[in-house]
Amino acid sequence: MRKYIYILLIVFNKSIHSAYSQTNIVPNPSFEDYTNCPNDWAQAANANGWYEFSSADYYNECGVPDSFGIPSNTIGTQYAASGSAYAGIVAYSNATHGSEVIGTNLITPLIIGQKYFVSFKAVLKYNNPWNICCASNNLGVRFAKNSNCPPVDNFCHVNTQQVITDTSNWTRVFGSFIADSVYTNLCIGNFFYVSNTSATIVNPGATNTYSYYFIDDVCVSTDSGYASNYFYTNIQEISLETYVQLYPNPVKDFLSISNKYSHPIEFNLYNVLGQKIKTVEISPYSKASIDLTFLNSGLYTISIASFSNIQTKKIIKQ
Repeated sequence: MRKYIYILLIVFNKSIHSAYSQTNIVPNPSFEDYTNCPNDWAQAANANGWYEFSSADYYNECGVPDSFGIPSNTIGTQYAASGSAYAGIVAYSNATHGSEVIGTNLITPLIIGQKYFVSFKAVLKYNNPWNICCASNNLGVRFAKNSNCPPVDNFCHVNTQQVITDTSNWTRVFGSFIADSVYTNLCIGNFFYVSNTSATIVNPGATNTYSYYFIDDVCVSTDSGYASNYFYTNIQEISLETYVQLYPNPVKDFLSISNKYSHPIEFNLYNVLGQKIKTVEISPYSKASIDLTFLNSGLYTISIASFSNIQTKKIIKQ
């Protein structure tokens, strides 16, 4: 029988524990990296690593000016919370349940029993020719086990009960939860029925019965302070593959790790349920030999992480 183990290699900046906690496991959290500049609706998937349901939108400084650009676009005028891009979704409609949804595959799966802190920024827009009527609540984050975002069922892991009415300043949605499953995906939207969603009319003459929000700076971390103050910095981190080498692969008994980096590395071994079963600290400019003789043969996953930069590899245990 094969076992699937998650092995986490974390590079520290000041200390081992601060580096682990100050890691954002959301890829492309501010939608900066993109495949194509937006030029139409329903292009949230143009942001690398993200996908969309029900026509979620994408805005970028490189987009068509006054349509899908930043700061001026079809929905309104808004600078990004940080960087030069953001997503946009319909978060409420009194004609249908739920909302448009954006989703992404997390860099590393959640660990059962671990407490996570979640944040993102949202701003309401309605001063536009689309006659958006309302502001609403229940905008939030739902975790999933695959890329099929969960249905509308009046549940969300982290959401705002506050009706977000600010049309100029970004409002941070923040919360926490303890993972009860090895979730691999994150989805942002409104997963509540219309009857369970509060809406406030902010544009009385509007003919369309929905609310619309821009989304930016998405963060999932085990550090509450890091998540509650997260913003995109555009700092390019080093490629850890340059400093950390693992061999041989396939491996029979012992996995060798060479740390050529100027900071220590913590090696964590997890079982398929995300439970930690082994930890080894590797000093700067040193090597270590990790005993894997107790593992069954099979395919294993290795993650190398440094803050928001996490790289994964697979090894074969013979």
